[in-house]
Amino acid sequence: MKKNIGDHLRELRKGKKYTLGQLSLYSGVSTAAISKIERGDRKTPSPEVLAKLAKPLGVTTLELMHAAAYLEESDFDQITQFKKYIVEMEYPPVVRILIEKIEKGELEKRDQDILIGIIDLLHREKHTEDTLQTQSGTQKRKAVRKKNSRK
Repeated sequence: MKKNIGDHLRELRKGKKYTLGQLSLYSGVSTAAISKIERGDRKTPSPEVLAKLAKPLGVTTLELMHAAAYLEESDFDQITQFKKYIVEMEYPPVVRILIEKIEKGELEKRDQDILIGIIDLLHREKHTEDTLQTQSGTQKRKAVRKKNSRK
């Protein structure tokens, strides 16, 4: 059974050995609000609240947004994968900023879908470009070997 955001938050807080008061102090979210979230009295905290709680708990805003059901499993997996690509592929900083906006819940669902499509396209283009460069390098090495073997 999937945990709700309250159970997930409590588990993270206790894992850090924080009291409600400590998490409140570190995050800037009131003790009462955290307590309500953990008890289930406040079912869906805002992305802004989740962003404040994420850092002291040592998780990403994206993880908390997923636990709060802002993101479906496929969206969560896709964004997580894109973040990995962005780091590995050295995309321009603007792409990283846009991914952070998705994580913080600063974009509407429609805008998120458009952005994810654009990033996917960038990734495919980058992957194709890298593949072509690798193939080109291999072809050059083969040509040099062939030329050297004729001598």
